[in-house]
Amino acid sequence: MSATFAGLTIGAALAGLLSDRYGRLFAYQFNLAIFGNLSLICAFAPTMQWLIVLRFVMGIGMGAEYVMGFGLVTEFVPPTHRGRYMGLLALFGGVGVFIRNLCVRHGSHTLARLERHVRDWGSWYAVGLVAESSFA
Repeated sequence: MSATFAGLTIGAALAGLLSDRYGRLFAYQFNLAIFGNLSLICAFAPTMQWLIVLRFVMGIGMGAEYVMGFGLVTEFVPPTHRGRYMGLLALFGGVGVFIRNLCVRHGSHTLARLERHVRDWGSWYAVGLVAESSFA
């Protein structure tokens, strides 16, 4: 986890530089590509060391995503509605983490049964990918 958080810090710091140099749209698409592709590639990491390195790079994309999301709201939402949408963006982020933790806590019995059959992290990333794609 700490490698991902280190990547988050670097990504958040670099997001502004990237968007100033190449534009916000490019920066947004670039960080989404980093985050999405590295999330998928983590499923195929052959060792724990590779997984840590991949999670670090994935964290760079995730950190830039946090910054770019707020930047895009401030740029494209009219000033009369901007505060409301910034608040909603922050609210959904916080509520999403809370709901995820509730699901993990109450779904722990199901996860424990599933864990007997799934032994590697690649399969867990695949399970997460299926869950995330069902919400897309």
